[in-house]
Amino acid sequence: MSIFLCFLFLLFLILFKKLLSSKRTLPPGPVGLPIIRKLLHSSFHKLSLEHGPVMLLHSGVVPMVVISSKEAAKEILKLMT
Repeated sequence: MSIFLCFLFLLFLILFKKLLSSKRTLPPGPVGLPIIRKLLHSSFHKLSLEHGPVMLLHSGVVPMVVISSKEAAKEILKLMT
């Protein structure tokens, strides 16, 4: 059983590395992890239902303004220009 899991893990690593090294014309950025992205998305959605479309979050000591609706983003961009 453990040999099978090791083989499966190695296969996953090889496929993951192959996906990362594919020639794309995208700018560099962090590795996308779908599980973490899904957790963040659902957490932001729950927070936006509670606090509204514009909210202030703190990531450690860094404050972040999160805009979670298209209408709020358009309004903010209109105010900024």
